[in-house]
Amino acid sequence: DCIEWLNENTSELPSITNNLSSESEPQWIAIPGMYGGFSYGLFERDGKPLLIADSWVRVVGGSGQTHEITPESVTLVAEGYV
Repeated sequence: DCIEWLNENTSELPSITNNLSSESEPQWIAIPGMYGGFSYGLFERDGKPLLIADSWVRVVGGSGQTHEITPESVTLVAEGYV
């Protein structure tokens, strides 16, 4: 189960830092047992940080979701793909 994995593997979780914004490609973290995972990238919009995270489970059609995450909110901006 994902919660158990998270509790056992905290050192493997990615850090979201300003250095992430210099990456030219989104980063990826696979979640064992999820048959998928998350891609994420840090950008700037209107002078504020914007984290974009995509998630999907490859054995569940249409499970893809994209979220835009700011210091003020989390917004689902796309779903139903992959």
